[in-house]
Amino acid sequence: IITLNRYSSIKAPVKFNGGIREVALQDGEAFFNVVHLKKSPFIVHVGAISVKVLGTSFNIKKNGNRTIIDVATGKVLVQYKAERLVLHADEKLSIDPTTKKLTRLPGQGVLYNYYVTHKFIANNTRLEDLVNILNEAYDRHIVFSRPELKDLRITTVFAKEPLELILQVISETFGIKVVYQKDRIELL
Repeated sequence: IITLNRYSSIKAPVKFNGGIREVALQDGEAFFNVVHLKKSPFIVHVGAISVKVLGTSFNIKKNGNRTIIDVATGKVLVQYKAERLVLHADEKLSIDPTTKKLTRLPGQGVLYNYYVTHKFIANNTRLEDLVNILNEAYDRHIVFSRPELKDLRITTVFAKEPLELILQVISETFGIKVVYQKDRIELL
């Protein structure tokens, strides 16, 4: 099963005819939940990057030149030029072709796949990370007036709530002010 986030596109055959199952993420973000079939490997191409499924569910986000792979369950084999890395559940890989750098990071929970679950699940999540996802999901521009607010931690679940309610909860939780302006929302 492949779930595309908005503004995303994928190239895939209408039907796989045995052998290798290949798709290409052209733009945006997709969540893959794939059964490992030894005789029919599943490979996702993102430009020069190849992600081979070893029985798993994972997310790939192509954002400009940077590609981020988050593994939810199982493992994947990532190949980029001469480098090959195996990523396991709760691991994340950032690939920046401009610097040719592969950076393995610990996973940050399941906040990234809100478009699959229809929930914002924050588990001791930095407020900046939640705000970045809210900006993406609601197509808004929420900014911090004080940098120290970015590192505040939040644990909560929001399920299909309007942005105004989410920001009200954040405001009341941390005692910060939310100011709505024409072109942005400011957290003071």
